[in-house]
Order: sequence, then structure tokens, then C-alpha cells
Amino acid sequence: MPLVVQKMRGNNYHFSEQSELREFASALNEIKIPYREISDTGINVSDEWKEQAEEIYEKFMESANE
Repeated sequence: MPLVVQKMRGNNYHFSEQSELREFASALNEIKIPYREISDTGINVSDEWKEQAEEIYEKFMESANE
């Protein structure tokens, strides 16, 4: 599985492939965090949900690096 490339500024999360975006989006959906797809490989989360999304992102990064 390719690794996550980078976290963009603010509440935007950018991935190297659409499959990674789908996996992250699925994790957000599981705990009902709203998001908006801003590109084929990018997601935006509002400030209201930033902290929770960041926790999910960190876990996602840890699993991607294993």
C-alpha cells in the first residue's frame, strides 16, 4: 500500500492515491465526521471537527508506516 504523501495546510488532507482517500473517508464516516472531497486525492474537514479528524489522520499515518 502506498504511503500517505502529506498533510496540506489547515484542515486539508492530501493522499497519494484515491484508495487512501477512500480509506480515510471511511474512518471519518465511521464516527460521523463530515468532510468534503476537494480533489481526487484531497479531503477538507471543517474547524469544528479538526481535532477528531487529526486523531484519525495520525492513526492512519501510523498504520501506513507499519
